[in-house]
Amino acid sequence: AVHVRGERLALLDAGLAYQYSVSLHWAISQVSLSSIDTMPTNTAERLVFVFATMLGFLFGSMLISLLSAGIIELQISKRDKVVKVRTLRRYLLENEATSAIARAVMKQVEQRLSIQDKLEESDVLALSMLSRTLRKELRFDLSRPCLQQHPLFRLWISLDETCMKRISDQAIEARHLRAKDEVFIAGTDGVAAFVLSRGLLSYTQEFTQTVVAAATTTSWTCEGAGKEGVTVSAGHWISEAALWVEWTHIGRLEAVVESRLIAIDVKQMPKQLFHPVLRRTAAEYAVQFHRRLVSARPPLAQYPSDLAVPHTDYCDLVCAMSNVVQVEIGLEALKQITAWEGGMTSAVRAKLRNEVIEGRSVLVVTGEGTVRRAVSLVALRLVNPGGQLFAQIGTIGDGGCTPCCQLPGTKQEAGETVGESFARLTASKLGHLLADKIELSEIQEEVTERSSQAFGLCTRYLRMVSPARIKDGEAIDAPGVAYSGEGGAPDVGRRLSLQPRRPEGLEIGQRTVWAVPKTQVGLGTWECYAWLTPKEFSLLGGSARGESTLMHWLSLLVPPKGVPGATDSETSASQ
Repeated sequence: AVHVRGERLALLDAGLAYQYSVSLHWAISQVSLSSIDTMPTNTAERLVFVFATMLGFLFGSMLISLLSAGIIELQISKRDKVVKVRTLRRYLLENEATSAIARAVMKQVEQRLSIQDKLEESDVLALSMLSRTLRKELRFDLSRPCLQQHPLFRLWISLDETCMKRISDQAIEARHLRAKDEVFIAGTDGVAAFVLSRGLLSYTQEFTQTVVAAATTTSWTCEGAGKEGVTVSAGHWISEAALWVEWTHIGRLEAVVESRLIAIDVKQMPKQLFHPVLRRTAAEYAVQFHRRLVSARPPLAQYPSDLAVPHTDYCDLVCAMSNVVQVEIGLEALKQITAWEGGMTSAVRAKLRNEVIEGRSVLVVTGEGTVRRAVSLVALRLVNPGGQLFAQIGTIGDGGCTPCCQLPGTKQEAGETVGESFARLTASKLGHLLADKIELSEIQEEVTERSSQAFGLCTRYLRMVSPARIKDGEAIDAPGVAYSGEGGAPDVGRRLSLQPRRPEGLEIGQRTVWAVPKTQVGLGTWECYAWLTPKEFSLLGGSARGESTLMHWLSLLVPPKGVPGATDSETSASQ
C-alpha cells in the first residue's frame, strides 16, 4: 500500500512510474543484500533510495575486493618468506652447520627479508621504453651531484657535458647496498672507483706485508688508512687510485647501513674520453697521481690505501702539471668567474688571463664550484737539539734589505713530487748548509686561503711542512755572514742592539747568520737564515715591531761577495 494525500492506496492503484520504481528498488535491495523497509512517498524519493543503494553496493564490493587482494598478497609474501626460511633451516641442518653460524645466518636472512629492496634500473621495465638520448640524460642527472664533488669531473662536465653523459651511460652505475654488504675485499683487483652517495660504510685495512701484523679497522682521514677506527661518510671517494693505476685492494669495504654507491668502471671510462682536452687532463692527472702513489712511503708520508693516497690534492696535482694543461684548466676556470663573484673588471680579468697563459698563476675550480688561485709550497721545520727553529729572517743585497720571518721553503715546480721538492730545497738551495745533515719526518699538509687584493680572488696555499732534525754528531759548520762594525768595518763579535723598540720579551744577542743566493749569481740578492726560539719566531713574524727589529738586524749584515760552497774565501765575508 501507498499513502497518497492522506489516503491509503494499493500498489496497483498508484501510477505506472511509481510501480516500476518500487520494483527496481526491490530488485536492487535483493542483489545488494540491503533492507527495503523504507517509506518513500513519491517516485523521486524512491529513485534516490535506489541510487544510494547502488553506491553502497559498489563501495562495499570494492572494499571487500581490496581487502581480499591485500590478504592474499600478504599470505603469498609470507608464504614465500616462510618457504625461504624453512629451506635455509633445512639446508643448515642437513649440512651440520654450527649453532653459532646457524643463528647468525638465520638472523641476517630474517632481517633482510623484512626490508623491501631498493629498485635497480633493471627492475623498472618502463625505462626500456625511453629513447637512448633521454636515458643518457636521466643517468647523467642521477649521477651528476656525486661526480661534481670531484674537481676533475666538474672540469670535464664544464668542458664537454656530452662526453660526460656518454660516460654516465657507458661507465657508471648505481649500486644499492644493504647493511653488511661487501663492496670489495683485500687482494682483489680494483675494477671500479666509488663515491658514496648516501649511507655509511666501514673500511678495514688488512696489511699483508710486514708493515703491520694485525688488521686494524680504519677511519676516513685525509691521509687514508689510519690506525683509528671510524667509518666512511657520504660524499667521499673510495679507490680512486683504480682509475689511474693498476690497483689491488688492500682492505675490505662494507656497508654499515643501507647505502647507495656510484661505481665508475675503470676500463670503460677511458674509452669514452673523445674530447682532446679531456684526454690530456686525464693523462696528466694520471701521471702526477702515479708519481705520488709510488713515492708515498715513510718517512715522508703514510702508505696509500683504498681511501686515499697522500699528497694527491687536486690543487697540488694541477700545480705539478705541464704548462699546457695548466693553461687549459685555468682558462676554463676563468670562464666560471662572474662579474659579481670576483668584482673583476675587464682590465683585471685580462691581466689575470695573461698571468694564466704565461704560467705565473694557476687557476682551478674546486669541488664546491668556487674558483681559486692555487699555490703549492714545501717548507722545512728544522729544529736543533736546543729546540730552536731554523728560519729565514729576510734578504739582503745591493738593493737593500727586506725582512721576512718564515720557515725555509720553495714553490713546487711543474712535474715535481713533494719528496723531489724537498730534495731540491735541501740539496741545492740549502745544500752547502744542510746537505746530508738532516733527517726528514712525515709531511704535514697545511691549507690556508687568503684574498688577493690585486684580483679580488681567493688564493689557496697548499703548504707541505716536513718536520726535521739535525743528525746526531752533525751541525751547520758553514761560515756565517759578518756584521758591519763601527765605520763600516766588519765586526763578527758585535752584539745586536734592539734598542727600546724591541718587542716585549724578545732578547736577541749575537747570532750566526748564514746567507744563500736567492737568484742567479751576480744579481746580488741573498736569503739570510738563523736559529730562532719558537717565541722569537712568533714575535718577529707576527707584528710590525717585529718587522722593524728584523730590518735593523738585516741592516747590520754585510752581504757576501762570493758563491756559497765555492771556496772558503768565497763562502762569506770575512769572519
